[in-house]
Amino acid sequence: MRRSFGVKPLLRRQLLRNGLFLFCLTVSLSLLLLTPVYADSPDTWTPRTSGTGNALYDITYGNGIFAAVGDNGTILTSADGVKWNTKNSGAGYALDAIAYGNGVFAAVGDLGTILTSTDGVTWKSGTSGTVNTLFNITYGNGIFVAVGDGGIILVSTDGVSWKSRNSGTSEAIYMIAYGNGVFVAIGQTMLYTSTDGTAWKTVPPVFGASIGWIAYGNGIFLAIGDGGAIYTSTDGVAWNSVNSGTTNLLWGATYGNGFFVAVGVGGTILTSTDGVKWNTKNSGTANVLYAVAYGNGVYASVGDSGTILTSGTLCAPATLSPAGLLHVPNIQYTPASGTSIYVWADMGMAVSGSNVIFTVSNAGINSTTVSACAPATLSANGTLHVPNVQYSPASGTSIYLWANMGMAVNGSNVTFTVTNAGLN
Repeated sequence: MRRSFGVKPLLRRQLLRNGLFLFCLTVSLSLLLLTPVYADSPDTWTPRTSGTGNALYDITYGNGIFAAVGDNGTILTSADGVKWNTKNSGAGYALDAIAYGNGVFAAVGDLGTILTSTDGVTWKSGTSGTVNTLFNITYGNGIFVAVGDGGIILVSTDGVSWKSRNSGTSEAIYMIAYGNGVFVAIGQTMLYTSTDGTAWKTVPPVFGASIGWIAYGNGIFLAIGDGGAIYTSTDGVAWNSVNSGTTNLLWGATYGNGFFVAVGVGGTILTSTDGVKWNTKNSGTANVLYAVAYGNGVYASVGDSGTILTSGTLCAPATLSPAGLLHVPNIQYTPASGTSIYVWADMGMAVSGSNVIFTVSNAGINSTTVSACAPATLSANGTLHVPNVQYSPASGTSIYLWANMGMAVNGSNVTFTVTNAGLN
């Protein structure tokens, strides 16, 4: 089931169904230039085959994959937003929301259902201690926080063991987000805020419309809802109304790579760089879109009847293994004259003083018809720029970096020394 707008849950569903470890190792931290990388505007959206006709209510990105949840315990995962795989949730109830944090996916839904997974493949049932519907979940400040019917608030550090917290209300709490050091939850008539997930304050709302979703990004809380309503806030308490340019009900929103994206009824998709000025995009569908997420170059939205849309191109990143093997899948070299060639390369890693040195151990030529994704580039003067390096430690969340490397040839070996790097 989905957030209510004051409609009882069962009735709401009936109505809806009808209608590198740092890559540089010992390289000086001064080299880690934390500059934001902005994607192209999410203008063009492409439908994808989900393999299900069930409504998909929420989606998140973590540990290199998208994970979407929906009716009848549906769970789908994808590494690129294009090819989707169905996973066995073991649940027969609707899953309303999903979040990722601390290396764990956690999904919540009807009858107090909580499921967790570390890889998106194998899912385990958790004990929530309630049969109330859990409408939403978020992760922040080291904890998961789930909210639901009867004013229930549950917290967990690992997604497995859950504790109930006193919300001070018995009304349904439909959504929650974390940002700027505070959890902000929205209920049927009130707002609730907390810095630790345990002690909660009740705040009278200032919204002139029913709210369907709350998100946080770029220093801004974003609340969206009925009649195309959009409100922004820096603290979750004082809110400003902005003009969305639509009267359609908005169900879900996210922030990623320089853009807010909001979705809703009639296939509505809106984008904004600041949360204030919004632009309407053509989704190509009239289906309700319930949620949207961003991950590694791709925006993915889900909705009614198994609808999945994506915008952007997920580039296969270079990967750095814990053992130090760097695999660069796509390197473009353009000589002063002639056609560019694309190669892949495996490099073994060694540390020499303050330098990290990679020696090519294996390489091959790729097809010249390479994806539009930005490849690694090797300049004529021997500088290798790798725009996207993924490092996945044995535990914890993957990180993505860019790196510049200077090239030297020594006999039959080609070595690259890291000269500059930063977090994506």
